[in-house]
Amino acid sequence: MRIQLKVEELHGGLKPFITFICEFPRLHTRLLINAFVDTGSSHTSIALSQLLKRGINVGGVIDKNDFEEIMIGGAKHKGHPIKERFDVRFRTQDNKTVHLKPPKLYVYLPYTENKEGWALSYSLPSIIGVDFLIHHNLSLYFNPSKKVAWLEKEE
Repeated sequence: MRIQLKVEELHGGLKPFITFICEFPRLHTRLLINAFVDTGSSHTSIALSQLLKRGINVGGVIDKNDFEEIMIGGAKHKGHPIKERFDVRFRTQDNKTVHLKPPKLYVYLPYTENKEGWALSYSLPSIIGVDFLIHHNLSLYFNPSKKVAWLEKEE
């Protein structure tokens, strides 16, 4: 199974991105997510900005006391696992739908709750981390010079 990725610019460099649907059945909300496939990140996360733009009350889908301290972009954040039930769907290269749920899905909130902290957390992209790749036995192929990338499931 192969999932085609897009190669886009982020912070001055070319990066692999994947598009998928994340659905919260109880909230009757479906999000189209464009996530950076980041082999330097151990966690998979959904962007705070994407949740807020769809009117999702972040405090209602996380436990504020359950978090990990995570460094991103040189700043400390609180990585809160999403407690709300969700479903994640991807489209394969041969146009089939596959359900590949991350072991945990995080949202990053500022460690220091001030204007700068919130602005930085709001600017972070959604991320597919190494936890997701390991959990689903996926390999990443990335050739930035040809702007080609994909995830492939090892059988």
